[in-house]
Amino acid sequence: MNSPDLLQLFIAAAVMGAITAYFAKQRGREPGKWFIIGFLAGVFGLLALFMFPKEEPKKETPSVPPAPVPDALASKSWYYLDAQHNTLGPQTLDQLKTLYREQKISLKTFVWCEGMQGWKRIEEMAELENRFM
Repeated sequence: MNSPDLLQLFIAAAVMGAITAYFAKQRGREPGKWFIIGFLAGVFGLLALFMFPKEEPKKETPSVPPAPVPDALASKSWYYLDAQHNTLGPQTLDQLKTLYREQKISLKTFVWCEGMQGWKRIEEMAELENRFM
């Protein structure tokens, strides 16, 4: 094979690759990969492209933030024991925080809400204590 024949073969392969890439893009495929297939396999690469079903463009789903998780501690009714061990409440968590800021209760104060086995000091409940700090 002489040099002009090789050049013609290369041009024909490049044209076949370009045609395959064009149709690949129209069918939702990666044109760069299909150019190489068309370049190397010629008309067989183009036929192979049409053997695959047309790929539908991926629909982007809008970014939706996750639903807020209800605050289990804040939604409960809280009771606490004063210095004389009298039960006071019900209070919301925000009301307990206010009592803490006003120094009417401390981290040593016993609290209880529905679902607890018994009275506990605020300092014994890490997730509750963190709300007061």
